[in-house]
Amino acid sequence: MKSEVKNILTGIGLVPGRAKGRVFVFSTPQGITENFPEVLDRMAEELKREEGDIFAQFVRLIITDPTFRERLRLCLKLEVPTEEAVDIALRPLVERMMASDPFFARKAEEIVQIIRDILRNGTFDLPIGPDTVFVAESISVPLALKLKAKRVAAVVLKELSSDSHAAIILANAQIPTVVGVSPEEFKSGETVYVDGDAGIVSRKPIGASDRREHIRRGRFFRTADGEEVELLLNLDVPEDVYWAERYGTGVGLLRTEYLINADLNRIDWERFARLDAPVIVRAYDVGGEKFHGVRGAMRLLKDLKERFNALLEVVKRYPNFRIMIPMVDLPETARLFHNYVTSMGVGEVGFMVEVPSFAWSLEDANEFASFFSVGTNDLWSFFTGRERGTSDIREQVNPVFGELLSHILRASRRPVSICGQLASDEEGLRFLLSLGYRRFSVSPSFFVRAVRIVEEWKDGR
Repeated sequence: MKSEVKNILTGIGLVPGRAKGRVFVFSTPQGITENFPEVLDRMAEELKREEGDIFAQFVRLIITDPTFRERLRLCLKLEVPTEEAVDIALRPLVERMMASDPFFARKAEEIVQIIRDILRNGTFDLPIGPDTVFVAESISVPLALKLKAKRVAAVVLKELSSDSHAAIILANAQIPTVVGVSPEEFKSGETVYVDGDAGIVSRKPIGASDRREHIRRGRFFRTADGEEVELLLNLDVPEDVYWAERYGTGVGLLRTEYLINADLNRIDWERFARLDAPVIVRAYDVGGEKFHGVRGAMRLLKDLKERFNALLEVVKRYPNFRIMIPMVDLPETARLFHNYVTSMGVGEVGFMVEVPSFAWSLEDANEFASFFSVGTNDLWSFFTGRERGTSDIREQVNPVFGELLSHILRASRRPVSICGQLASDEEGLRFLLSLGYRRFSVSPSFFVRAVRIVEEWKDGR
């Protein structure tokens, strides 16, 4: 039952900023309708343009398969529920392709989910744009990327953890986001105002902010005590280099997992090369909620070796580029990667500290590393045994967790930075400064506030 209309709705501000737009309520996708061949034809035509993307071509191959379409039509006639109908229609084709193609076997679950979304008119054909306030129960990583690509004005969700990858994508895209407000409170087409700082959604204009944050440029800033602090950016995709250019800084974490099927030579790497700052390229961090499959550094030397080599070719092309290896478990793994990467002509290699076994044995990994970067999101997950996205980011402001973070600083003889989402939270950044960290890679949406926090910081305060 729809609640009484309220002019002011309060939630939690996830991504700062203010926006105005027309509401689009993303409800549970509809069941398969009789016009599904038209939907599939339209999507197949769009995918055809992505000739170099193997992933896209697998999806196109399936949705144009006549046997798949006939089985789906039969299920529709028999009024089989949507989820079951899709599974029944896909099963023979999926099993055949999994048996014949290793790539498809690794990506099958994700491809099947995409086809379900297409058929339910889900994430692939939404009437949204720059004037849209997108409202939903929650969102997935693919949908977050879709919202970013469509440049929606703002997002309002009932649920989304601040350390989930979907939340990180919204933050990096600087899309004002409020969490904790039910979609039942809205009607599609109405105009609302979103304040991501205060966590407010209003049906009346929100007054001007008392705070005026001007753009601060640079890579190095000083605390009130005169200590130097380095601030770089976490970026999702190469097009986000815009933020590094805008703020005059470098890249502490360039995610590449979403480029795993892209032609790397078609990306404008020269824009990164022109930055007067380092560009840290994280090797493909597949698995987890980003991709289905096993996560672990050794995949880069096994089933992902060809793609990893292509990434190394990019890195060694530019003097300011560095490669960073995720999900390292032990110093022995760091040694293997150091030897392999240097044999490929890349002079420096860094490692992410996000597995407790690696954190506690860091002293023995110093000789293999040029730098370390702490991924607090995964480190906290492994440290507590909780799945990512199931706890609030500020739970990491914890003295026991702080002991592990302090140990990492003490054990390292190399530069250590924080690239996890904890550094992109006001309380979290102050906590990390109190532990002695002075290098951070933050979300673009947090950069200006990070500068202010750093410049106001005094030890012991």
